[in-house]
Amino acid sequence: MIKKIINILLNLIVSVLVLGVVIIVLASNTVLNKDYIKNKFKENRFYERTYSDIKNDFENYTMQSGLELEILDGLFTLEKVSNDIDSKIDYIYDGKEFKIETDSIRNELDSRISNALKENNRVPSENEKKSIKKYEDVIVNSYEKGILYNKEFRINVEKYLSTAKIACISGIVVISIILIVINRSLLKYLSFVGISLMFTGITSIGFKILITKRVQHILIMDAKFSNFLVNTLNDILDIIKLTGIIFVVIGFLLIVLGSFEKMKKSIEK
Repeated sequence: MIKKIINILLNLIVSVLVLGVVIIVLASNTVLNKDYIKNKFKENRFYERTYSDIKNDFENYTMQSGLELEILDGLFTLEKVSNDIDSKIDYIYDGKEFKIETDSIRNELDSRISNALKENNRVPSENEKKSIKKYEDVIVNSYEKGILYNKEFRINVEKYLSTAKIACISGIVVISIILIVINRSLLKYLSFVGISLMFTGITSIGFKILITKRVQHILIMDAKFSNFLVNTLNDILDIIKLTGIIFVVIGFLLIVLGSFEKMKKSIEK
């Protein structure tokens, strides 16, 4: 009886540790992987939509200032927006030094306004100079806010995840040795492994079923980020489901294989 209780407890711990390894590996390859995030940005047209949003903000501020919209033509490019977003992602994940370059926008805008005034033979008054400076500040600030919402934060959990992963794997190995020693049967141990994989697989599938509907209507930041987030979460949930199905199948096969010894004893009796 005591042996069975120990087996159940150890098997439960192994199941939790296996689930922990799955979560760590999944997180490392998705939300904590900058290349994965960049690819998801491309798939969801995040760069293009950011460029369009910044351009719309520029036009709104320009119309409010009384200037012609033509002054914005070619002021910045989609390539610049994409590069700035990618650089910001590199900063978030790797800590690479990063600063949004806006001098080119300010200088070009200032040059265009000066040329427009010269064409109309106008010399700006002190108040007009202040208004122009304020307009340029607003445009520059709008661009900076458009690059990932100008949020300053870092993701630096790789060391902790690596430690947690090693701890989980070490725990699985140690407990596996204990189970083999206690039961003195490799087939029975395979059956325990199968149960652990079944537990992880069923938990993963259940999580996918419970969460799927809840993520469809997430609204965070704005429409483009919400769209990116929902599609990315759906992609991760699909990976979780597929992993769960694979674990259930492998677990079932190992349980069947581990039952051969018990079947053999039953036949002999």
